[in-house]
Amino acid sequence: MEQKDLEVIMKAFQAYYPLGMPDIKNGFDKIREVIGAKIREEHILLERWFVLVTELKQITTHQVYNLYYTQFPNLMVTIDQVISIGNIKVNQRFILCFSLLCTYFTYFYDYHHRTELIVKGKGGLSMKGIYFLNNDIFEELKIDIPLEKINEIIKKHFPEYHYLYHYDLMMHNIVGGYPIGYNFQYDDQKKYSIYQYLFDLDEVESRICL
Repeated sequence: MEQKDLEVIMKAFQAYYPLGMPDIKNGFDKIREVIGAKIREEHILLERWFVLVTELKQITTHQVYNLYYTQFPNLMVTIDQVISIGNIKVNQRFILCFSLLCTYFTYFYDYHHRTELIVKGKGGLSMKGIYFLNNDIFEELKIDIPLEKINEIIKKHFPEYHYLYHYDLMMHNIVGGYPIGYNFQYDDQKKYSIYQYLFDLDEVESRICL
């Protein structure tokens, strides 16, 4: 991550997160305003976002899910393909995520398999593995999507946004607070990634596959 990008990210933290005083009263009010505008479909970026999602649906035969309604200051869409092999279900997914706290977006591939083990008298037991892929050796596990066209659509509708590599966002932490959406007392031993503060709450540390 370049220094200029890091400076923009830290300005976003200072503007929205009460770092050092995470339990301060009304400390998350600015972020709640952003989320509220999004949920009410009043956010200034939503009109362009809906057009972007519509165009994504036009360039792929896979399922496209618009997750703009989540209680987090982001805009997220996934492209999914589910394959069944016997009692194994494989979900190949592409995740695109825009932060509403700064002008950055990221995307990555997600591979998820689930095996249903039928235990007598116990119902079903699920086993699953999830990986964030950022190495060419996993190319065959990635969902087949027209990434070049996706980038063109992003650039057309969100020219002010810039791409950041998801690995950098997920593996670098900021201490002194906790992301919006975590409803518990501050623990100074717990670390949260840049990704969890700005892009999504998902726990990523144990899911990274180089």
